Amino acid sequence: MFIPTVLGAAFDLSRRPHYVHWHFFQMSVTNLLVIVLMIVVFLAAILLPFPHRRAAP
Repeated sequence: MFIPTVLGAAFDLSRRPHYVHWHFFQMSVTNLLVIVLMIVVFLAAILLPFPHRRAAP
């Protein structure tokens, strides 16, 4: 019960949301930010090298 109360106090959800408009495309800024962060994490997972064991001599 404590964590939802703290998160609810940290973010004011009673305000009017902000939207991005581009021709026929309309999305809230928060959703757009989440999608961009998911793409960044996905690309980082693909491009960063995986740790591997060294070959034993």
